[in-house]
Amino acid sequence: MRNLLLCFIVSFTYANISGYYILEKDENNKQAVVEILEYNHKYYAYALGYSDKSFHKSENKNQIFMWGLEKVDEYNFDKGKILNIKNNKIYDIAAKEEGNSLKIKIKIKVLFGPTLKWYKILDEEFKKYNFIKPDRKLILENIKKDFNE
Repeated sequence: MRNLLLCFIVSFTYANISGYYILEKDENNKQAVVEILEYNHKYYAYALGYSDKSFHKSENKNQIFMWGLEKVDEYNFDKGKILNIKNNKIYDIAAKEEGNSLKIKIKIKVLFGPTLKWYKILDEEFKKYNFIKPDRKLILENIKKDFNE
C-alpha cells in the first residue's frame, strides 16, 4: 500500500508544468520569460518580460497568450490555444514535457506546424531578472472572465 501511494504521489507531481520558462530567441534576438500556471486542471501562460529586462509599451505584458492546455498523460498535453501576438492569430497546440523543457507543437489545420521549445528555469534563476509579478488574484480573475473558467 505504501509503495502504491508513493507511486501515485510521484506520478501526480512529476507532470506539473507550472513555473517559469525562458523561450527561444525571436527574430529580434530577444528571449521572453513567461510563467505557466494551472487553474481548474488547465494550463495558462503569460509573459513577464524579456531576459534583457526590456518590454515595449505596445506589447501586452501579463496578457495571457496560451490557454486551455490539458494534461493527457504523464508527459503530454493537448487542446490548448496560443495567440501569435505578431499576426494576432490563434492556433491550436499540443505540448510535451521533456526533462527541463516543454515542446509546444502548433497545429495548422490538421497538420503540425512549427515546434516551439521553452526551457524551464528555477526560482533562483528567475529572481535575477527582477520582474515584478502581477497579482495572482488578478491573473485568475482574468482567466475566469476571459475563458469562462
